[in-house]
Amino acid sequence: SMRGLCATSHHKRFEKSLGLPPVSLGCFSDAQSVFDPQVLRGVIRSLLERTAADPPAALRGKLGKRALEAIDSTLWEVLPRMGWAYWRDQFSTRQNAVRLHLRWRLFAPGCGGMAVVAAKECERKMLARELLEPDVI
Repeated sequence: SMRGLCATSHHKRFEKSLGLPPVSLGCFSDAQSVFDPQVLRGVIRSLLERTAADPPAALRGKLGKRALEAIDSTLWEVLPRMGWAYWRDQFSTRQNAVRLHLRWRLFAPGCGGMAVVAAKECERKMLARELLEPDVI
């Protein structure tokens, strides 16, 4: 949660390991209107490139020319002012949420992708439309 992240930033270990000052709730809240979500693509791409390695010999033989991917779809609740992300009404409250669809091709540097869509979009349709490829497990 936002409060949990801000509270964590006030611990000495956080400051010492990252060299960053504590983050206030106000600054964290304001960041959503300043931060460009496209920057996240570059961060994820960089992380994917760092995690590439050769598959174990036993797995390499079984895969052949096919690739192995991990695919995840995570639901994140977002702020009420993000009206395009309307998800549902629950307990007399309107909820907004987005889904982050993430593909990570194991053993291939920089391969993968992501999409952020409104939570109402069906995961199976997104998988079939944009995430599946031939010769990928």
